[in-house]
Amino acid sequence: MADEQFMNSMKLIRALLFYLFLTGLTQSALLTVGKEGANYTVIQDAIDAASPGDVIEVRGGNYLENVIANKMLVLRGSGNPVIDSNGNGSAVKLINDGIVLEGFALINASSSGIEIDYNDNITIRNNIIRNNLNGITIHESFNSSILGNTISNNANIGLDLEDSALSAIAHNIIHNNNDGIILRGSNENAIEYNLIVNNTAYGISLENRFLSEAGPGGFSDKNLLEKNQIEGNEYGIYLKYSEGNDISANRLINNNHGIYSKYSLNNTIRNNDYVNNIINESYDSQSRSDIWPPEPTAVFLVFGFIFISANIIFGIAIGIISGLIIKKTLKYSSLSLISKAILGIIGSIMGFYGCLIYFSSNLLISFIAAAASSFILILLVEILRHSGRGINI
Repeated sequence: MADEQFMNSMKLIRALLFYLFLTGLTQSALLTVGKEGANYTVIQDAIDAASPGDVIEVRGGNYLENVIANKMLVLRGSGNPVIDSNGNGSAVKLINDGIVLEGFALINASSSGIEIDYNDNITIRNNIIRNNLNGITIHESFNSSILGNTISNNANIGLDLEDSALSAIAHNIIHNNNDGIILRGSNENAIEYNLIVNNTAYGISLENRFLSEAGPGGFSDKNLLEKNQIEGNEYGIYLKYSEGNDISANRLINNNHGIYSKYSLNNTIRNNDYVNNIINESYDSQSRSDIWPPEPTAVFLVFGFIFISANIIFGIAIGIISGLIIKKTLKYSSLSLISKAILGIIGSIMGFYGCLIYFSSNLLISFIAAAASSFILILLVEILRHSGRGINI
């Protein structure tokens, strides 16, 4: 029995040692790229030699090449390395799941600074993407994270998502492109805390891929656009064939159109801050959205005018009636009819809105408070005037 226990213990120890050996073999390696004193001088050579899970650290310098990452790697720039496509294709293509790209400048691509096709869980972080045809293009990919990048001076689109979902796009600075962010047939993405400035056409556009497509495969639906600052674009936010998006707490400044909606339904547009836009919100006849606070339409203005007029008339009536009651009660009155009407309006406004705002009362109680406030104000003025306090109204 003791021998059997000893043999079983030895088997467990050997298995454990073998596991540790395999774990040691599969640990990620660090490969360096640089002009001097590094493992490689060309980024693509390091990628070709690397194993999945390795970290490739690229030191500062200018790298005139087109990079294709086809393994799960961490590509990390140190000292602001520049990948210059020199007008030939994309600067970087990411064609495997789980790649991290951070700390690079991607420039002069005739296609895209960064291109992602059919791959998921990719992180693009703290890069500078400028002077390309497109900044970042993402096609049929899920769970991408686009964080803290500066995307500028690209001839076409800063960030283009097509048929892609569940991506996080946050804390980026996107400026001086033709378009800032375009989503085409892309759903359930979160676009938050970005600064999107001085793009020629669109700050953010949610649209369909092709005119003939309908439904989740073609529209851009259920995206979250929140707490972005969008400034100096032709259209701050543009919706076309898009449904169920939540557009809230964005700051839209100096755009020709703050938010424009075309053929779009059931979007929630709320609590956005509009500053110096030529048109804050506009919609075609086939768009329907839930908007709060509402834009002052003609109907809204008419009802507002009627409501304010009713308050004034109510105040005048209460002022006159209160004056008559006080005159009969005190046996004197030193106020003119106009003075009573003015005091009635002032007291009515104070009582009505004070009760409605501070005590959340209903309209009936607010009108009662308005009447009481008017009566008390007129009574107080009459008493003070009669006592010789020198109040002239």
